Amino acid sequence: MDEEHLSFKTYVKKANSRGTGFFHIPDRFSDKFQVGDQVSIKIHSEETVKYSSKIRNWGGLGVYVPKKIAGKYNLNHSTCKIEINKLNGFHAKIGSDGRVYIPNRRGKKLNLDEEKIIEIEGRIKGKNETVFWPVNVREKENTVEYRIIFDKRFAGEEGVFRIEEVYDVSSEKEKISKDLRKVLKPFDWIVPDDTVRVFDGSKVPVQMSSKLDLSDISYYLGAYFADGTKKGNSWGIAASTFQQAKFYRKSHRFVFKNADLDYQLSYTFNPASRNKNKSIVEKWKKETGIQIGSIRKLETETRNAENRNKFGSLYIREHKLLVREIYVEMLSALLKKITETHDRRLAWNFLLGVLEGDGAPKSKKHCHIEIVTNVEEIDRLQRVFDVLRLDGEIYRKGDKGRSINIGSLELICNLELIGDKLFHLYPKRRRKTIRRLLDTGAARFILGKQESTAGWVKNYLKEGGILNERFNLTDRGRKIRGKLGEMSEELP
Repeated sequence: MDEEHLSFKTYVKKANSRGTGFFHIPDRFSDKFQVGDQVSIKIHSEETVKYSSKIRNWGGLGVYVPKKIAGKYNLNHSTCKIEINKLNGFHAKIGSDGRVYIPNRRGKKLNLDEEKIIEIEGRIKGKNETVFWPVNVREKENTVEYRIIFDKRFAGEEGVFRIEEVYDVSSEKEKISKDLRKVLKPFDWIVPDDTVRVFDGSKVPVQMSSKLDLSDISYYLGAYFADGTKKGNSWGIAASTFQQAKFYRKSHRFVFKNADLDYQLSYTFNPASRNKNKSIVEKWKKETGIQIGSIRKLETETRNAENRNKFGSLYIREHKLLVREIYVEMLSALLKKITETHDRRLAWNFLLGVLEGDGAPKSKKHCHIEIVTNVEEIDRLQRVFDVLRLDGEIYRKGDKGRSINIGSLELICNLELIGDKLFHLYPKRRRKTIRRLLDTGAARFILGKQESTAGWVKNYLKEGGILNERFNLTDRGRKIRGKLGEMSEELP
């Protein structure tokens, strides 16, 4: 970060009664500096002393020597060899909260204001660090303060900083996808490369892909709708299976380029049984490659509950408020896109993701799938059902709980779209669903395992294009039969 390097001998004189020193820059070099320039100084006396300062005018251009340095090394009234570097940047101390003040003159020269985000490089302890951060401007009685948050890790350290680039907030809309424009509307962002850097006040900024398309993550956002954190100061999602954990982690890292995740394992155990804490953790690591950060154990008197996960649930978390806020915006934008476009494939992908967290096969006889949610979310889910033309009868579950069902015939009539993804991250539920679906009269009739089925069922299948007027399979019906056959092969 050095721009000029000069060396000369000069006399250090006492500048005041407190013991502060001052030396002048020789006239032959004075045209290289002006008042206010940031410089680094080396004074070679009995020892070499280093410090940073500014060019001042006191009977000519020069630099003050702090009284502690002048006194400790007896520099006043002595002739010393001086090395001076004009900095291509500015010297500053990082505050306890990570803040760095930008020199007033530099801030004015760059026309900094609160609609700007700067790329700033700092050299601290011999290492370079670069951050992007919004400028905070505060007008005081006699001046204007410009500051940014550099990095709290370096609180209390001194460094030399250089502003590399100044960006206008949210000004390059052509560089990001249409979906992302809608998602990021409440926030500030810049696109210095193929990554969008997103800011919101003093919150920790995040990095996202500039080409993000909500259609690519609709399944994942459905899972987030079911099992994700939508309130509070951090983001998280619960995974009930190894497959879900790997998929959720991969998807989150696809969306956020600077993801910083931690993992908490939660499982329920009976105190009479052996504590398998170590083996459960090792199983998660073997199957997912994830190192568990913390463990939460819940005690129960029940020995073998059918719906209990043998290896517990994994909570994937990121402690950034901005991450959670962006997820909420992505979810709203996706649901709006579904209802505006009536894209059935997009709607099904989202709904299948919801099933990963909130869905389960409930009826052994009829094989309907129940989605359990709450009163706040049921309306949004109902809008997706409307796009898909699913009956979606809603049931109350206590004061705030709600459930909505997908019938077995609705599943069968949509197998071309949903057959491969139905609970595909939850093998136990997928096998249970397949087994019950294959045992319905409609499936058995399509597969030729029974000669007939209820008249209303055949009429439903005819309206769905699976049977013709004579109640024989159509081309589409034969595809459905093939898909049912493929699913049957998954069963042990």
